This record gives sequence, structure tokens and C-alpha cells, in this order.
Amino acid sequence: MEKLKLDKLLQGLEIIADAHQSIRGLSIVPLRVSDPDFELGNKYANPLDVVIKTTSYGRVTIPKAKNGETLIMPANMYYVTKKSQQDHAISQPQKVGSSDVRTITARCVESSQGGTGNFDLDKTDIGILPVALREISWNKQESTEMSDLWKPLGAFNNQMNSGGAQALKSYFNKWSKDLAKFIAHFERPDDMIGFITYFKGEIVAVDKFPSREYAKWMWEPLVRDAYGSLVLSDHIKNQTTDLSVILDEAKELKSNNLSPLELMVQSVTNAKDKIHAQYSDRLNDMMDIEFKRTSAEGSDVYSLEAEGYIGHTVKDQGFYAHMSIIKKESFSPEGWRLANESRKIARKQRPFGGMN
Repeated sequence: MEKLKLDKLLQGLEIIADAHQSIRGLSIVPLRVSDPDFELGNKYANPLDVVIKTTSYGRVTIPKAKNGETLIMPANMYYVTKKSQQDHAISQPQKVGSSDVRTITARCVESSQGGTGNFDLDKTDIGILPVALREISWNKQESTEMSDLWKPLGAFNNQMNSGGAQALKSYFNKWSKDLAKFIAHFERPDDMIGFITYFKGEIVAVDKFPSREYAKWMWEPLVRDAYGSLVLSDHIKNQTTDLSVILDEAKELKSNNLSPLELMVQSVTNAKDKIHAQYSDRLNDMMDIEFKRTSAEGSDVYSLEAEGYIGHTVKDQGFYAHMSIIKKESFSPEGWRLANESRKIARKQRPFGGMN
């Protein structure tokens, strides 16, 4: 088992200056290639264009990649069909070559519907599971039980005011229009090859792709389906957003005899400066975290896990070409920072009794 830090996983990338975007507490900080050797070009098949099929409940077959391409299937992809067959999600990532056909275990994400067959592209919605379900799905990678997500789906739908059905489509039937409006507020930079996602000032996800083309394919499934669910959940709970940062700045500046317009402009400027500093601080904090890397023998697909994060990475051409990491729901970054700072202080102190 190898241990990795984020700088190794993000090797060859840099933050795109002044390209971050925020709405309702969710912030996207895009990444681009700083060294062209760390982009693999267009050798990959689009995972959203691949027709998978169920051979039985809880088993799906992924076809071989075409035209000599490599197919990297991200973890937590869902398939919700309009046909009379059971919807499924894939827990573990897959790397499939042009001579490979693979049948794997999957999770049923609709408890009351039967039927198997092809997930035809014109009749199927494909995306990435909402964050709350991604962690659960990742933790079931080794399971062969098709119903692992049924109870979590029922609880998730109750939480999201989309009924209590054990079906992923209940959530999207309720919220798809709102999610479409949400993603419209974000614009993907053309040179983006990855991005860091913050929610209320904390890093909740880090995603990296093997090429800019691949990043374009996965932008909406991740931002809309996976991370948009955080904003919806927060909205349902009626909690505050990052607008509070601007309001706090306005309160501090009121004593400076500024006009209302000057007050708002300066408040926004100061708030942006504080948010940028916070982004940098949180990323530096995460650089201290060690991820345990595990995989099956001979595989280029690895599971990643740390104290507060879980995810996967896929190695190709000698480096980590694809990666997706999310924060565990139970993890408190603030508590971890306090404990980590205490550990650093303790290491600097002299041993008890002045011993060398």
C-alpha cells in the first residue's frame, strides 16, 4: 500500500488565476496544465457515449472502447432510463481498452422496477451520483449486493423533499429543472483540465481529467448532478450562503462614511480578497493529508482514502491521469486543522525532561 499527497496527484497542473466562480456557497476553482507532458490528448472515449447493458439485476456489461481509444469510466456513474428496466449505478471506476469487454457488479438505484437490457443513449440520462450517495457507493465497491443503495436512496429522497421512494429518478424528477438553472450560472474555461470544489469555504471535492476534452464531457455531470445537490440540500435547510461574507464586510465598513454604492463595491472587493485567501489556506491544509492508495494486483485503477476524504485515481502513461476525491460527510475539516496544528506544535517542542 502506497501513500500519496495531493501534490503528486495534481502533478503538472496549476490554478487558473481569477477564473473561480461561485453561487450560493458553491465555488469552482479551475485547474489547467502547466506542463504539456501531463495532458494525454484525445485518446479517450467519451464515457457518456457508451451504451452499457444489464445482463441481470446488479450486473452490467461495458463494451470495449472503439477506434483504439481507452475508456475511463468514472466511479458513481448513474443510468436512469425511460424504458421498462431497472436503473443502475456503477460504484467503482473502470479502465477499458479497445480489446476488452467487461461485466461488473453494479448497484440498482430503483427498487420497484424490474427489467434488463441496453441503456440506449436516446432514452437514458447519464451522470454522476449526488455527493451524499457517492460516498456510500464508493464504500460498496467490493460488495456483490445489488440493493446496497436502496435504503440510502429512500433516506436521501426524504431529506431532499423528493418523496421516500428508493429510486434515484424521484430526486431528478423533483429537481432537474432547478439543477439545469444552477449549472447555467457556471462557465467552463476552455483550458480547464480539472477543478477544486469548495462549499461554504471548505474543499468538498477535487477532480482531475486526462484531457481538456474529457473535462468538457464531465463538467455538467459533476457540477450539476453531484455538487449541485449540496446547494439544494442547503437551500432545503434554509442555511446561509457566502453572501454573508459580503454583508459582514459591509458592517465593518459602515464607520468609514462611504456612500451606499462605494460601500457595496468595497464590501464585494474585500470579501473576494478574504475568500481567495481562504481558498489558498484550505488547499495548503489539504496538501498535508496523506491518501492511502490501494488496487488489485496489476491494475492501474486505485482507491484513495484519507482521514476525511475518499475517492479514486486512474494511472496512465506513468502518472495519475484521472482523479476524483470527495470529503466524507462526517469529516470536520475545522476539527482536523486544530488537531493538526497541535501535532505540529508538539513536534517542535523539546522532548520531556530536556532529553535529546
